[in-house]
This record gives sequence, structure tokens and C-alpha cells, in this order.
Amino acid sequence: SSGINAEYGGRGELSHCFPLVIGSRYNIPYLLPVRGTGHRVQGEVYRVNEEEVHKMDQLEGHPDYYMRLLVDVELPDGSVTECFAYILDRFKEDLLERKYLPFYTKEDSATYITREMRKSDENYLPDVLDYTKAHFGSEKI
Repeated sequence: SSGINAEYGGRGELSHCFPLVIGSRYNIPYLLPVRGTGHRVQGEVYRVNEEEVHKMDQLEGHPDYYMRLLVDVELPDGSVTECFAYILDRFKEDLLERKYLPFYTKEDSATYITREMRKSDENYLPDVLDYTKAHFGSEKI
């Protein structure tokens, strides 16, 4: 369990296309900040308070690994709301050569290697991060 207290808000779909790919030796899903590429990724929307956002930031490694950015999400009733998404902004370009997913499925998650199953001393970040890039210069994509 992540230890995050969140209220399920339903399904949503990004208002713009972005690539969602699976990468690293641990088969981790990554949303990349390349607007107009990929799909209008579908996912779940949750409501959290500021304390829970802080916990999520720690869990997701924001701002060193992922960046937490605002994205426009279309809800089933057609309304659009801003949501936080964790984006791999300093990604290696070869991730764009991977299959773009419209959503992350149970089948996709079957190959995911959880944190508990990983070697604690193994640094996989060079698999996906380009340390020569600067962090994304905006709070919204």
C-alpha cells in the first residue's frame, strides 16, 4: 500500500495527446511531456489534500525523478479539470521509440517489478534519465 489517503473521482482522459511508454529494467510506465505525440491517455482521477500531495511527491521522487505538473483532463461528462500528473521530463530520447499506450492495463502491469522486488543497491535511473537536460520549465504541460 502507498499510504496515500485519496478519494476516487472517476475516470479521465488527457485533453491532449502525450506518449505513455513502459521503460527501464523494471518496466515502469512513464508519461513523457511531448504534446501532440501518442494518445489522449486515459486514467483515474483522485482527490487529495496538500498533505497527501506531499506524500505522493515523496513516493514519486518529485522533483528529482519525476516532475509533478498540471495537465488538463476531460471527465466523462465532458467537463475539463486540471489534475496533477507525474511526468518524466528529463527522459532519454530512445523512450520515444517505444510503443505508445492509450492507458496502463492490468496486462501491462504484470511485467512491472515492484520496489520491494528490486535490488536496493541497483540504480536504474540511467536507463531512462538524460541528466544533461534541464527540468521542464513550466508547471503545466
